[in-house]
Formats: sequence, structure tokens, C-alpha cells
Amino acid sequence: MALLLLSLNTLFAGEPQNESVKIYLKNRSILPKKVALISYTPGVTGNATRIFVLMPFSRKKYEFKIGTKLYLANNKQVDVVMSGRSLLNDPEFLLVKESDAGKSFVVK
Repeated sequence: MALLLLSLNTLFAGEPQNESVKIYLKNRSILPKKVALISYTPGVTGNATRIFVLMPFSRKKYEFKIGTKLYLANNKQVDVVMSGRSLLNDPEFLLVKESDAGKSFVVK
């Protein structure tokens, strides 16, 4: 029994779990904005691609793991991702940090 408890303590006391934080993407324009949000999460192969419209003066909530790289992609970058290639060599819009929790980021 002691060995089992020791094993469980070792399992859960190892590296901290990669926590998630909630962030908001915000449109401050009087016009709707089409957004292509591409994310690369640490430890996950590939990416997640979300394409949506942000209405004027609205915001949308997302939850990402700390360390996730976010890209606000243009049409060319979306084509790159859809062809199976990566954007990881491009500068990201945001590298999610614990201090980003609850913050709003303006989509330009």
C-alpha cells in the first residue's frame, strides 16, 4: 500500500500540469471582423484553426493552455496551414502566459 501511495505522489508531484487560462479577443471597430485564429498547444501535434466573425464592439472568450502560440492569420497563412505546413516560424500574435488570464486582446 505504501508503494502505491509513493507512486501516486510521484506521479502527481512531478512537473506541474499545463494550466489553462481564459482570454478574450476583442473587436473595437464599428465594422465586423473576420478572424482566423490558429493555435499551437504545447505537447499537441498539429494546430487548431478557428475562423469566425467578431461583431462590432464585441469580444469572444477562449481558453488555452499556458505556452500556446496564437496566430491571427491572413489568407496566405490560412492556405499554408491548410496545406499541412506550420506557422511556427512566423511571429505569433500571442504566446499565452499565466499573467494573460482574464485579459482582452484587440484584434486589428
